[in-house]
Amino acid sequence: KELQKARWLALEAREAMNDQIKGLSSGADNIFAKATMSPSDYAKWSLENDRSKAQVDLKKQRVRTEKDIKTSDSFDTEDDRYQALLDSHKEYRDGLAAIDVDYHQKAKELESQQYTNTLSMYGSLLSQAGSVWGSMTEMVKNSAGESSAIYKTMFLAQQAIAIGQAIINTEVGATAALKVDPTGFMSMMTRGLGYASVGLIAAQTISGMAHDGIDNIPKEGTWLLDKGERVVDSRTNSD
Repeated sequence: KELQKARWLALEAREAMNDQIKGLSSGADNIFAKATMSPSDYAKWSLENDRSKAQVDLKKQRVRTEKDIKTSDSFDTEDDRYQALLDSHKEYRDGLAAIDVDYHQKAKELESQQYTNTLSMYGSLLSQAGSVWGSMTEMVKNSAGESSAIYKTMFLAQQAIAIGQAIINTEVGATAALKVDPTGFMSMMTRGLGYASVGLIAAQTISGMAHDGIDNIPKEGTWLLDKGERVVDSRTNSD
């Protein structure tokens, strides 16, 4: 038993020396990773690095606990000592499982946050583009008129930008709702209302123009009319 204790002490001393050696470059990996990775990749690396460190620390704790059990004089029988070793190993496995659960939960939250950040960035870009394009469309309308082909084209592009922005806003809202209500009900409702709004915007898209005095609309949709023009239903039009 004395020889076993001496071996454990020697092993502990070597581990302490190794920790001191590794401590000379403490933080170097983190510095290099932060300097060479994108913010998104660095966040994922940090999360994985934290899990690895937690696993290593738990393993060291298990080794120390097993050493204490094997060298302790507090056990009446070897069966008691063996049972303590089994209990220690079970607690160690539970600890590893808890580390993994924590890691996957944080990874899921990180992925959701990065997804939201990306959508917000695109939403901001579309908002700026929509503002500039809207001003240009209004200028064309005032100069060339609503009946011009160029105005129609620019109006369609403006509607496409508005639809894209509405979709992004809907997804951002739905993702945020999941944090408040993990069941997904609020997220589903947010998506439903958001895409209904997208449908309203799409319905405003010009299908054609009736400035030439046509008497039949070739397909359903939104049509631009001149002042004084009117639209009647198909039965009245037939009469």
